[in-house]
Amino acid sequence: MPSNGGFIFRALSGLSCGAAVALGAWGSAAAAEQGTPPRLLVLNKHADSLMVFDLPSHRLIATVTVGDEPHEVAVTPDGTKCYVSNVGDRSITLIDPKGWSVLRTLAPERLDTPHGLGITHDGRFLLATSEGSRRFYQFDTERGVLLRALTSTEEGMHMIAMPARGRDAYVTNRTSGSVTVLDTKNLSIEAHIHVGSGPEGIALTPDGRLLLVALQNGGEVVIMKAGSGRIQARVPAGQTPIRIAVTPDGSLALVSNRHSDDLTVIDLKSRSVAGTIEVGRSPGGVAITADGIHAYVANNESNTVSIVSIGEMRETGTLDVGAHPDGIAIIPGSPPGDGPGSGTRRSRK
Repeated sequence: MPSNGGFIFRALSGLSCGAAVALGAWGSAAAAEQGTPPRLLVLNKHADSLMVFDLPSHRLIATVTVGDEPHEVAVTPDGTKCYVSNVGDRSITLIDPKGWSVLRTLAPERLDTPHGLGITHDGRFLLATSEGSRRFYQFDTERGVLLRALTSTEEGMHMIAMPARGRDAYVTNRTSGSVTVLDTKNLSIEAHIHVGSGPEGIALTPDGRLLLVALQNGGEVVIMKAGSGRIQARVPAGQTPIRIAVTPDGSLALVSNRHSDDLTVIDLKSRSVAGTIEVGRSPGGVAITADGIHAYVANNESNTVSIVSIGEMRETGTLDVGAHPDGIAIIPGSPPGDGPGSGTRRSRK
C-alpha cells in the first residue's frame, strides 16, 4: 500500500474524528491518552514487505521489509506482536507494532513452505503450518521459542482457523481434501475430516459454533458444525473460492473468489447466497473491521486493496499497494492509555 492514489473517499467519511486527531501525535503521550486507531496490515508477496495503514484515513504510516515472499500475517489479541510467514526463505518474521520494527526471525528446522498462522485466544501460543514438511509448529509468544513440532499424515496443510475460546483449531489440507482438528495446547491431532476437493480458506463464526471451508476445486463453501464436524450445508460460491471472513455479529461470510474477481456474500442464517460484490483481479485475503461496516480485500493481480461497504454490498474505493498483495489483517483500535504505537521508518531484517 504505497500510496492513496485513486482512493475514493465515500462511505468511509464521517467515521471517528477522534482517530484522526490522534494521528498527528502518534507515538506521543497525547496519542497514548487518546487511544490508538485501528491499523490495516497488508503483505506484498513480490515486494517482501508489510504495509501499515491508519484507519479510517488510509494514510500509510509504515513499510516493513520482511522475509522472502510473505504470505500470511497474524497479530496477538493484545496487538503487541505481529507475525508474518515467509514462504521463500522458510521463516517467520516477528514485528513490534509500537515502532513497526523487526524483533527477530524464527526459522526452525524443516519449516518448509510455511503458510498458515494462528494465535491462541490467550495470546500464549503461535501455531504455524509447514506445507512442505507436513508439520505443525507451536511457538511460545512470550519467549519467542519453538515448543513443539508435529508431523501430520495429511498433505497440503494451509490455512488455520483459531477459536475465540476453547482449544480446538482447524487446518485445511488442500491436497488431502480434509480439515484437521488440532488441540492447540498440547499440539495433538484429534481428527481429520474429509470435506471435498481443494479446501483452503477457512473461518469460524465468532461464537465458535460453525466452521466454514472454501473448496477451490468445487466452487462452494462447506458449512459445518464445529466440534462434531457434521456438514450442515454446501453453498455455491464463485470461481476458485480461496479465503473466508465472517462479520463480527456472525450473520454474514465474505468469500473471495480468485478467478471470478469477486466476493460471494453468504447469509449464515439461511445458508444461502445474499449477493456478489465485484472487486479487483485475483482477490485473496479478506479482513473485516471490528464494527462490521467495511471489508478490505487484497487483489493479487491488481496490486490494490478493495474497500467494501458490507451494508451496501459494493466496492466503494481502492488503495494502491505493493506487488502481489495477499495476506491481510486489521489491528483493532485500543482505548485511551493502551495499545501499540506507530512508526514511519522503513525497517529491515
